[in-house]
Amino acid sequence: MSDLSEAEKRNLLRQRRLAKAKMGADRLNKITGMNQSYKEPEAVVESTTKSTGQATLQSAKQAHDFSHISEVESVSHLTAADPDMMDISAFQPTFHDHMFGKSDEPMESPELVEYRAKQAEYVRYHTQFVTSVFLLLRYFAYAILFCIPDLTLKNWLLILHVSFQIIYALVVSNLENFQPSSMLSGIISTLQQFLPPVWVGRLKTVFKLQEVVDLSLADFSFVVCVYGLKSIFSL
Repeated sequence: MSDLSEAEKRNLLRQRRLAKAKMGADRLNKITGMNQSYKEPEAVVESTTKSTGQATLQSAKQAHDFSHISEVESVSHLTAADPDMMDISAFQPTFHDHMFGKSDEPMESPELVEYRAKQAEYVRYHTQFVTSVFLLLRYFAYAILFCIPDLTLKNWLLILHVSFQIIYALVVSNLENFQPSSMLSGIISTLQQFLPPVWVGRLKTVFKLQEVVDLSLADFSFVVCVYGLKSIFSL
């Protein structure tokens, strides 16, 4: 099958087109009645049957030759022989990619996904550890430096304040879907355009320790409230 040359292939294609054109012309002549008016009815029927049988055999032979060429030729040869096929073949890869969801974006490897998951888990553990240590240090500072033997109103407020902060920190640390606010995310995305990657990572760690900063501000606010109540009620 591979012994056919390019000239023979083009010749077979040309013969197939000519056969189709001839069949179309014969059918048009039969429909319009041209060149058939002088024949007898029986002769017309016999001639029509004979010509139809010959055209059918010739069309079957040409179709067999064309299928034989299609098995040998590649897509590039067909597009070179017929300009219309070139447009179809140029559209076909794009249509195939669209149907089967092919994308130019590289897929992430399982190792990279696992590494990112471990990194996120490490950052979460580091944040919880720092928060817990900070709470313990603050508790010991209250217990050692500001130890008051009598259970006055100030002591009860201090105990309640520390207890609520510990409970709040434990609840926040157990939240699995805890995410930073949109404002902090916008700040980080803006600073990524100007800072090196090392500083961006450190900045993210600082923002993830935001709970420690919030607790410090809460302590400061509590102290201000206590001194305000003390000055008002002369405790």
